[in-house]
Amino acid sequence: MIGNTPLINRLKVTDMPLILNEPQPSVPDIGALYLYRGRRYRVTGWACIQEPQSLVEEDIEDMELADLLRMPCGGAGKEPQYRWCTRREATHVTGAGICGCRAPIDQIEVIGMVPWSADSIAQEREKAERRGALGLAL
Repeated sequence: MIGNTPLINRLKVTDMPLILNEPQPSVPDIGALYLYRGRRYRVTGWACIQEPQSLVEEDIEDMELADLLRMPCGGAGKEPQYRWCTRREATHVTGAGICGCRAPIDQIEVIGMVPWSADSIAQEREKAERRGALGLAL
């Protein structure tokens, strides 16, 4: 408190640190346990829909390759293609359980965390962040 005015009331928006690239609070961290369609999984990474990339034919010398790249992935009624992404971009989580899964974040129920050390979780988070930064297809 400064005088009769609380310090928080004297701060301007420009005085507050701007935090970018922070994940949404609803995006579970690596190691979170969740239920999806009645089964239990552990978060292993984050995913989002792979947007189609434009093709610049001049950059591709091999025309057969250019033809393959122009072919649509999937078709009517097919699932979209997904890629690894950062936690900030995530619309889905990947999980390990009896089998692997990819689940929309808004359809899971987080029920806890794995009983791992902070170092183990940090190592797994680092791996997931590296995969996400590369943005490779799932």
